[in-house]
Amino acid sequence: MHLEFSSGSHRFSKLTDPKFISLVETLLQGILKIPLHDKKVILRLDRQNRQKWFAPLADDEKVCITVEAKGKTVFSGNLTIADLVNQSDKNGIIRINITTNVIDGFLAKPVVEGEFSADAKKNTSPRFAINEIREQEYPFISVKNIPAEMHTIVGARIKILLSGAAHNALVVQKQYSKMYEEGGFLVGDVYLEEENPACHIIKITGVLEASKVGASPVRLVFTADAFSEIKAVLRTTEMAGKRLLGWYHSHLFPAGAEEVELSDMDLNLHFSTFRFPWQVAALVNLEWSGTPTLRFYARVQDTWEMEEIAYCITG
Repeated sequence: MHLEFSSGSHRFSKLTDPKFISLVETLLQGILKIPLHDKKVILRLDRQNRQKWFAPLADDEKVCITVEAKGKTVFSGNLTIADLVNQSDKNGIIRINITTNVIDGFLAKPVVEGEFSADAKKNTSPRFAINEIREQEYPFISVKNIPAEMHTIVGARIKILLSGAAHNALVVQKQYSKMYEEGGFLVGDVYLEEENPACHIIKITGVLEASKVGASPVRLVFTADAFSEIKAVLRTTEMAGKRLLGWYHSHLFPAGAEEVELSDMDLNLHFSTFRFPWQVAALVNLEWSGTPTLRFYARVQDTWEMEEIAYCITG
C-alpha cells in the first residue's frame, strides 16, 4: 500500500502517532476491508489547518481522506480520528456513514433488505407458541359388532380384526423373497371397545409394501423415504381417516424353527418407531411348503416386551 500525507506542501508530523495508526487500520481493514499489504491501494490524507503542520492529530481534527484502489476512488470524506476509532453510541456500536464502490472484490456498501427494532432491556412475549397436539379421540364400537370369536377374549388390551383382503395380501398373494426379509405397513382404523374402554380394537384393511428399505436375510430396516411414502399415501383422498396401525415383515424360516419370535432388532425398530400402544407388529414366517404363518404382536403395557395378540379374519 502506498501512503501520501500532505498539508499544503508539508507532510504530517509524527507518523507513528498511535491514533493515526488506528485511523489507518480502522478505515482500511475494519470498514473498507482492504488489506494493508495491497500495493494497488493509495491512501491520501490532507490536513486542512496549516497551523498544525507539525502537531499530532487531535481527536476532533477533521482530515480529508481519500482511498484509491486500482486507479479508482473507493472512498472520499472528511473524518476525524474520533469518527473512526473512539466515538460510539451508548450500546458501544460505532456508527459511520460512508459510501464505497465495488472494485474487483473490494467491499461495497451493503444493501438493506429489511430491518427489525428490538429493545434488549424490555421483556416481550415470544412471537410463537408451542402447543401440545393431543391424540385424536377414538370412536367406540360394541362387541356386538365384531365377530363372536372375539367376545370370549376377556381383559384384552388389543383385539385385531383383519380384513380378508389384508389377509390375502399378507400370506396368500404375496410371493416373499427367500433371500432377504421384506416388509411394509399396516393401515386401517382404531376403536375403543364400548363395553371395555381400556381395550383398543384395530381394523386392518390395508397392506402397503415398503420399497425403500434396508434388508438382509436376518434384518429389515425402514428408511426415511419409506416413512415419507406412507405419510403421503395416508394423506390421499382414498386413505382419508386411516391410521398407521403398525408394520409387518417376513422371516425366512418356519415358525417352529424359531427360538425367538421377534429378534432384538425387530423389538428395537418397533419400540423406537411405533409408539402408540395399539400399534402392532405382524410377523410372516415362510414355511418350507404351503401358506406362510402369520402372527401379530403388541407391546406389553409399560414394558420393553411384546406378546402375541389374537386376531380374526373378517369379510
